Amino acid sequence: IVGSDNELKTKLLSVANSFTDSDKTISLPLVGTNNVIYMALQETTKDFLRAGGTLPNLSYDKATDSAEFKIYFGSDRDNASNQELLLPVKSADEAETVLNQIFTILPKQIGKIPSKMGFITIHEIAEVGIVERMRSGDPYKRWFTDGFANAITYDVVSHQYSKKDAESFIEQYNIEPYQNLKDNLNLQYWMSAQFTFVNNWPIKKEQEYNYARYCFATHEARRIVKAHGIECVKKILDTYVANGQKKPGAILTAIQQATGDDIQKHLSQYQSFKTKEDGLACYKEEVEAAMSGTDAEAAVFSMLRLLDLLGEQPLEKESLRLRQTIAMALILAGYPEEATKSITDFADWMCKFENPQNRYAGRHLVIMHAMQIKKPQVALECAQKVLEDKPDDVYALTIMMIMAQAEKDSQKAIEIAKQICKIQTDEEGQCHKIAKQLLAEKEK
Repeated sequence: IVGSDNELKTKLLSVANSFTDSDKTISLPLVGTNNVIYMALQETTKDFLRAGGTLPNLSYDKATDSAEFKIYFGSDRDNASNQELLLPVKSADEAETVLNQIFTILPKQIGKIPSKMGFITIHEIAEVGIVERMRSGDPYKRWFTDGFANAITYDVVSHQYSKKDAESFIEQYNIEPYQNLKDNLNLQYWMSAQFTFVNNWPIKKEQEYNYARYCFATHEARRIVKAHGIECVKKILDTYVANGQKKPGAILTAIQQATGDDIQKHLSQYQSFKTKEDGLACYKEEVEAAMSGTDAEAAVFSMLRLLDLLGEQPLEKESLRLRQTIAMALILAGYPEEATKSITDFADWMCKFENPQNRYAGRHLVIMHAMQIKKPQVALECAQKVLEDKPDDVYALTIMMIMAQAEKDSQKAIEIAKQICKIQTDEEGQCHKIAKQLLAEKEK
């Protein structure tokens, strides 16, 4: 364990040992011996490299003071022993979480093949390798990362287990049951997990839709691998990195350059519109129609498709407002906990950015949601953080005012109410109205 103090090393070793002694540990085939896994904290690893240290999967360029992480997958049993692998950990706080992700898999995540947990683990490791190689903020790379992770898993399982096991694994992604959804999957606009609204959907229609995306993404990836060999994955990634273009659509260019495959033509069959602009117009109409009806789940479904197409600007006002609206529709559909969790999870992700505007947007999103559902405690921490940088933010102050009232601190609530009215002088302003109402009640 590189780049950590003795206390953290002891803790992590204890966690790792508990995993290796547990019957829940991943069931990967034991094809090698004396293999070593390094965990390296990203925040201190470069100091280790500068001092002359070396680590597997990492190359260090002293001239530019840069380090590059590369990981490749193979299926050579003869050279499966005495290998070294580096697993990067972003920070000490996240180290235990990373260990959990690597060494344990919950049976509910794999459903159909609980005895083959190792297959899903191979998929996750392959996907991490692809994502790390791409180093891209492209919100629409998910069909590629998940699809090709499954293609790699199939290849590895074929060699390390058996062809029969590989076929058993890939059968989960059979496209035939989902042919009725094919024309409207918008596979090219499938957003990465951090951008999606909820990753484990409670609505059956959305569950089926998302699983169909996994199936057809796997279908497209395997189609390319069958035509060009598993080696094409590395060629595509090398081309993508060499091009230096990491905007949406760049991976499509890399695929065509590396393989000659017109992937855009193939992906177009999964959508009913010709251009993204046409799609936006179509789904906006669908959302308006759905919201005028009484089917909250149908409204959520249409709004999610619109959110997909707005994925290139996830932090723009239109996207953030749409997230708030989806949350309220989800509550109407009977899923209040999932609605709030989706908002707070997205805000937590936004707060990881160094840009203070992103952090503010995330916290403001939670504050607005809390005000909508009349549960100020949901946004208390966000409001406190906002006020550290923006002491006159009326929305954060409103949360603090309502909380003070709930805690029966009338004097504090009145003081904040007066402050809000002084800052937001527009009597029609949302916060001004709430503050005025509180003051009026206190005067009675």
